[in-house]
Amino acid sequence: MHDVMIVGAGPAGTAAAWDLLAAGCSVLLADKCDFPRKKACAGGITPKTLNLFRYDISPVIRRSCDRVRIGALGQKDFFIQGKGPLCHMTRREELDTFNLAQVIKLGARFEQIGPVSSVTESLSHVTVRTGGQQSGNGAGDGARYQARYLIGADGANSVIRRLILKHPKIMKSFAVEADVDIKNPMHQEMTFDFVPGLKGYYWVFPRDDHVNIGIYTLNGPKSNSMERLKRYALKRLGTHRLENIRGYPLGLGGYRHNPSARRVLLAGDAAGMCEPLLGEGLYGAVKSGQGAATAVIQALGGVTAGASGHYRTGLNRLKKDLLLYELSSRWFYRFPGMSLTLLSKPRIHQRFSHGFSDGLSLSQILKL
Repeated sequence: MHDVMIVGAGPAGTAAAWDLLAAGCSVLLADKCDFPRKKACAGGITPKTLNLFRYDISPVIRRSCDRVRIGALGQKDFFIQGKGPLCHMTRREELDTFNLAQVIKLGARFEQIGPVSSVTESLSHVTVRTGGQQSGNGAGDGARYQARYLIGADGANSVIRRLILKHPKIMKSFAVEADVDIKNPMHQEMTFDFVPGLKGYYWVFPRDDHVNIGIYTLNGPKSNSMERLKRYALKRLGTHRLENIRGYPLGLGGYRHNPSARRVLLAGDAAGMCEPLLGEGLYGAVKSGQGAATAVIQALGGVTAGASGHYRTGLNRLKKDLLLYELSSRWFYRFPGMSLTLLSKPRIHQRFSHGFSDGLSLSQILKL
């Protein structure tokens, strides 16, 4: 029996695994996919996220951007300049494969598993059963796993969350993205374009050999269609030839997350740890994964309150930030014209850009 089983080997799962292994715990890291895998994600890593990693991820960073172009509802574009990088660009499949290699090197056991069919808690451990046909070289039908604790890091459509929570308080935003092969991608600016009627934005994330573009929206999946993305690519980049098109949900509402299961914790999008304003999910994933690991380590060490109690306490700062993002998102997308006009003022945006360059959280920038 392992000390901890983690379902989901993305940033939240591997962040939890690293800290657990460093503390001497035995870890089974499981995922429905083998790696490398294709994963829908724009791949932007903010400085505050970069600072969370326990190891150097520079081998998978394709570009760093210290300036962002803002397209403001058809008005004149303006630029936000950081003191240093505002965002580091990576390919998500490369980042995930790199993270998994680090935790395997540290001692994690990785296994590709079939669909999780049940999660059962007892006083001393958790039993996870899988069922259904699994393709590839993963576990077959009816496999059973036991661990003292379980961390569900299996994304916005989390099966673990559905199995342990009767009424999960989670919301979703949606994104669609694609890669665009253009000449001189390094000459492209990192861009957020806000347009009338879209409760969200279009983005351009330049990398070393191509450009990633997409639509983020709170309106629902129908608002970010492939045809919209093609029209945007033609307008902004002069081409509608898109590759690797994929859509995906993001888990929101983590500021309301209240861990209650005795031996099961949720992290990342499974717990709604994506922020709703711009849809940044990697920070909440890594931060909550590390928080879940800390809670389990304390519980295994006999500290009172149990893993859920420790996790609730450990999430307080992250939940405060997510609530600030929720309130900011409501204001920004209700009054986008006014918000962008204010943001265009150097005295306003420099405070945020310099804070983000320094790796500060939103509450630290606002000093709340």
